[in-house]
Amino acid sequence: MMILKIIFFPFYFMYLLFWKLPVYICGKAKINNLKGRNFRIAVAGVAYKNDDRTSRQKIIKKCKAGEELMLVRSPSKYDEYGIQICRRNGSCIGWVPERYSYEFTSEMERGRVIKAYFYGLLKPDKHYDFYGGRVTIVKE
Repeated sequence: MMILKIIFFPFYFMYLLFWKLPVYICGKAKINNLKGRNFRIAVAGVAYKNDDRTSRQKIIKKCKAGEELMLVRSPSKYDEYGIQICRRNGSCIGWVPERYSYEFTSEMERGRVIKAYFYGLLKPDKHYDFYGGRVTIVKE
C-alpha cells in the first residue's frame, strides 16, 4: 500500500497543481461550488453590436471570471423566447443560444430562480476572429 502511495503521489500532486489550483486562482472557485443544476454555454451574438451601437466585443473583454450577470427576457425577431445576457450595469454581452432559450424562459415564467455567472473569455483563433464568452447558468 505504501508503494502505491509513493508511486501515485507525484501524479496527484501534478493534478492539484495544474488542474485544481488554477481554478481557484482565476476566480472560478465561486462558479465551481454553486448549488443547483449548472449549464455552461457559449454566449450567442457576441460579434454584433447592441441596439445603441455599443460594441459587445469591448463589453465582453471587460468581464471577469465569476462576475454575476443578469438574464433579461427579451423576445426578438430571431427568437420569440430570447434571453439577453447583461452585465450589472445593463450593457448586453449577447444572448442565450436559441436551443436553450425556450427551456430557460419557461422556467423563468414559472418563477424559478435562474442565475448567470461569467465563466471565461474565448479568444480569437484561426476559425473565428472575434472574442466570445462562456457563461455558467444555474437553476436553483
